[in-house]
Amino acid sequence: MAGFVRWQHVNRASLSIAIWPLRPINRVPIPPKVGIVRTTIMNIPERPWFAAAVVAALALLPACASDHADPNYRFKTAAQSFGASDKIDSAEAEPDAIQRSTLAAPYADVYRAALVAASQAQFNVESEDRRAGVILATQDLRAEWRPGSPTSVTQMRKYYRVDVRETGPRSTEVLILSKVQAQCEPASKVTQGLVVAASFGLALIGSDPEAPKLCAAINAGMWAKGRHSNQQELGQFMTFVRNNLIASGAL
Repeated sequence: MAGFVRWQHVNRASLSIAIWPLRPINRVPIPPKVGIVRTTIMNIPERPWFAAAVVAALALLPACASDHADPNYRFKTAAQSFGASDKIDSAEAEPDAIQRSTLAAPYADVYRAALVAASQAQFNVESEDRRAGVILATQDLRAEWRPGSPTSVTQMRKYYRVDVRETGPRSTEVLILSKVQAQCEPASKVTQGLVVAASFGLALIGSDPEAPKLCAAINAGMWAKGRHSNQQELGQFMTFVRNNLIASGAL
């Protein structure tokens, strides 16, 4: 429906929004518990500039934690992300960032199946060491560093480490861990303050106080946990390994 938003009416009880040139189509009650915002809206007379300021502020709200292209920003390698050691303490990993499975097949067959599975999962294999049983891989993509915020789409890199360990003559454990890194830069306190002021406090509603903390962590690289959990991808990798073993007759 073509048109633009205009502020139809502001009073002590409600805030009406209309789509020009139609009559008001929605009436949004102001919660009594939002004291600061309610008082602010009630005390501001109806003015065209008020509508323009609020619309502009709400449009800028996602920028309170948006990404900027930093020409000096560099992604790590998988070896840098996990460390160059042949062994890794899986206890250090977050539960969301790890999966393991023990398969009734010889070590050589499982390692071969895992290496093929990495390609099937569209990982970029950075290095592989059959003797140590370690496969390091990455995956580059563009995605939301702040899931649920379309304006936070940025360059992202996922890191995978696969450890294959012989636990018996026909018993092998496969362990896969995941980390994530993304380029982002939260807006300064000054910018955030300007947005809140321009919106007369409305920008306080729906803002994400955890965004700066998440941005700092993901900028440096972190375990793929919470909203960045890769459990689906890790599970898919394990399925590929098992299917490869079945197809080769090793399982």
